[in-house]
Amino acid sequence: MKRLATLLLVVVMAASFLFAGCAKTPAAEPTVAPSAGEATEAPKATEAPASTSAYPGTMTAGSVTFNLGSEPPKMNSLLATDTNSFTLFRHLLEGLTTLDPQNLVQPGMAESWDVSDDKLTYTFHLRDAKWSNGDAVTANDFKFAWMTVLNPDTAAGYNYMRYVIKGAQEYNTKKGTAEDVGIEVVDEKTLKVTLAAPTPYFLDLCAFGTFMPLNETFYKQYGDQYATEASNMLYNGPWTMTSWEHESKIVMTKNPDYYNAAEIKIDELVALMITDSNVAMNTFKSGEADMIGLNGEQSAEMKGAGETVQSYSDGSSWALAFNLTDKTMANANVRKALTLAIDRQSFITNVLKNNSSVSYSWNPAVINNGDKVFKDQLPNGAKYFNDADIEGAKAALELAKTELGVDTISVELLMDEGDTGALTAAYYQDCWKKAGIECTITQVPFKDRLARQDNKEYQVSSYGWGPDYNDPMTFLDLWVSGSGNNIIGLNDATYDKNIADALVEADYDKRTAMLVECENTLIENFYLGPVYFRQRDFITSGKLQGVVRTAFQDVNFRWASIVE
Repeated sequence: MKRLATLLLVVVMAASFLFAGCAKTPAAEPTVAPSAGEATEAPKATEAPASTSAYPGTMTAGSVTFNLGSEPPKMNSLLATDTNSFTLFRHLLEGLTTLDPQNLVQPGMAESWDVSDDKLTYTFHLRDAKWSNGDAVTANDFKFAWMTVLNPDTAAGYNYMRYVIKGAQEYNTKKGTAEDVGIEVVDEKTLKVTLAAPTPYFLDLCAFGTFMPLNETFYKQYGDQYATEASNMLYNGPWTMTSWEHESKIVMTKNPDYYNAAEIKIDELVALMITDSNVAMNTFKSGEADMIGLNGEQSAEMKGAGETVQSYSDGSSWALAFNLTDKTMANANVRKALTLAIDRQSFITNVLKNNSSVSYSWNPAVINNGDKVFKDQLPNGAKYFNDADIEGAKAALELAKTELGVDTISVELLMDEGDTGALTAAYYQDCWKKAGIECTITQVPFKDRLARQDNKEYQVSSYGWGPDYNDPMTFLDLWVSGSGNNIIGLNDATYDKNIADALVEADYDKRTAMLVECENTLIENFYLGPVYFRQRDFITSGKLQGVVRTAFQDVNFRWASIVE
């Protein structure tokens, strides 16, 4: 789903970001189901206990306040790649499909769809729906948005995600034309999409933020200023953004024109942008917030006070991202030394202080490959190296010095601002010092870190990625050469070919072998240095119930309600 902040579906801090999810049983089950097409299985949401918090929460009637953690870097759905922006999209916009509390596909703007026998053609039938300016939501709104993402001049981070569509990759890489892309407006309410190969998770993609529609006339009216302010954006989801105080808060108000407005129980959502976990906690205790994320110490404090702390695996994988275009980081033994020196279990026990788990691979256990857990299909039990291997790190470092012709090696670690980021950076710095590697730490705001990563203006970054859909490809295809999310600058022809072939390979075993080889390439070459799979803790006030939080929906208030 995206880059995390120290959540970045990149450096994410366990406490800074509220979004991690424990899903409760929704107040009301969805009343619709696909009339055509298949629902995609995904890990089920877990049921969290109803809050019995002594903290009553905010006093405004019908309003819920939560901590988003930081300013969303880009609210333009064509360009956004981060979890904060996508969390807001989930409440402000709606695609052809949506996900229910169990992460299963349900109708969205498309009230039904037909799938051809060969699984290549999807014909979506749109319901009557409006944009927040009164315009009808049409099939062209989807074609315009999707084609704009594919336009090579857009340089969209998620352009590659549409390569499952016939002709999309060719157009995006300037080897084909727009006319050859398999997206057709049949009429105002009918959209036909032809795929390059059968794609079982295509309907899941249609629920993802980068597949949202866009009103062409409105978008062109604002150009580069689109979605930079609340008034410069249109909405077709359950809520509309009514105010945006940058670096402070966003207010979202229930959309009376939303087709399913009767099922939305919360009149107002207020998203705060608090990066410091202690400030967030004080905000919660003082009744100014109804939901915040917790770090390990705060979880222990709240449990000790008899509060209900909720927890869930958000499906994110955290690793050291290495800028391969940097001379020092281009050396495999430098990357190996940095990776081996980290004491992962100690980091989880003493810094995160939660139920996160040590990782030695990039794909987490939440991801399935068909009906099997992909992580279980990796060699050596998905363990490519040993934890806290200081001696191995020292040996790799000595080789790196010889290869680079230097006496010492120092690196710069890029981190998000905030206290959890500082603690994480200090821990990594100490591990590396034991191996003989000097490290300087640079902390910047979330959006600045994203920009520096995109521009390859860093050496090492603490990087987190959360799944956009339930298939190994969601963790693997971002490292294709030219991908807008390829922040490490990997340029590996064999890797690219395996991804391209896997996109169209129908044979399960052959496709699995390609995906396993890609995972092996990433870890055996230390292009990434896996650290942990994240578990997230959070707390809600006594007024709030029914919030859904899963690996595929960081947080969703569609089924939430207020306890009177």
